[in-house]
Amino acid sequence: LYSIPRVWLASNPMCGGNIYTIHNSLLGPHDITSLKASSLLVDVPHAYAGGVANLIETNPKLPEGFPNLTFVNNTDPHLEGGNSFQRYLSINNDVHGYERGRNVHMGPSLENMIRNKFWGKDLSDYQMYHQMMLLFRHEHADKIQSLVENIGFRNHTVFGLHVRTGNGEGGDFDAKGRGMRHLDEWIIHVVLLLCDYEAAHAHYFLDKPLMLYVGTDSASVVPRLRSASKMSCEIPVASAAQAYPEDGEGVSFKTFASKGQEDCLDGWRNMFLDMYMFTQCNTVVAGTYSSFTQAAPLSFVMHKAKLHNRQRATAASSVHPHYFCEMGTDGRRMQCFDALASWLRRNDAAINWGNRTSPRHKIRHEVFFPEKERGWSIHSQYFKGTALREQS
Repeated sequence: LYSIPRVWLASNPMCGGNIYTIHNSLLGPHDITSLKASSLLVDVPHAYAGGVANLIETNPKLPEGFPNLTFVNNTDPHLEGGNSFQRYLSINNDVHGYERGRNVHMGPSLENMIRNKFWGKDLSDYQMYHQMMLLFRHEHADKIQSLVENIGFRNHTVFGLHVRTGNGEGGDFDAKGRGMRHLDEWIIHVVLLLCDYEAAHAHYFLDKPLMLYVGTDSASVVPRLRSASKMSCEIPVASAAQAYPEDGEGVSFKTFASKGQEDCLDGWRNMFLDMYMFTQCNTVVAGTYSSFTQAAPLSFVMHKAKLHNRQRATAASSVHPHYFCEMGTDGRRMQCFDALASWLRRNDAAINWGNRTSPRHKIRHEVFFPEKERGWSIHSQYFKGTALREQS
């Protein structure tokens, strides 16, 4: 929203090292002094939209009450006294639901966000995540290429299925009731549901059959899915080779932090590899709600859906549409969305598949704007002394 020129991702040094150790392992060398390497461009020119000029639907007006901050150059003669302005600022971006982010509330109302086309946030999110994935692919090209070739990714229509069981995790995860109490039943129901979906939409899978790419926190999920698939329509089930936590060990950041540095970093790389693969999938299926799928995977699939729908409006396509899907709590129902507004409202699903009387997906949207209750003045104070100045 504020056109901050560049961002360097930092994190708690839970694997040892410093705040850039995890960043360097995932995205490559960090070099803040030369403005190169793995920094992210934030204020991407509006002409950039994946090659489709008419995709831009941003509204440059800030939400009501937001301070109007503009980047200024400290060599400009109009700046009083030739003051030097701070060029680097640490921004804390806690995950909602954890301690310091617990009382954050969405500022603008949902309908206000939709009416103003999210103030371009959907596009800027995609631009940021796209850069992150490009950096990750560059840094881990051999591993990604080997995985893609070994599972025959390009020869299939791939649905990315995220199965977050909790694996014994307590705390915030358990408090929100996000675990799966009957995992075996849920897996059988999901496989049968996808078999029915594949049969009913067979024309999309003639050239490239359906495949599931699975990202999970439990080592037992992939073999269980393969077993259930083998007993039904035999949808191929693929995953990346990785060391999963022991059953019941949990997968929170605290679990990673308890390992040695290399094992800790390897856990982060494996997690990010699954996220990267989800961004490459045709469709993403969220087994339970999670910020994991609501980050880059949601952003990517909604961007691809927008492109696909515009192209399909002028010409028929044999390619399966791009959806963000959510499984019901018992695995007997699936709702799929191809627009961010519909997903946020939870209405007008592009696909309602399965038993409509079964319970829907438990949902908690994790799309946030700055906190409104504390007043907008805090934001202009936060940037005081930097090269982002509030304009009158």
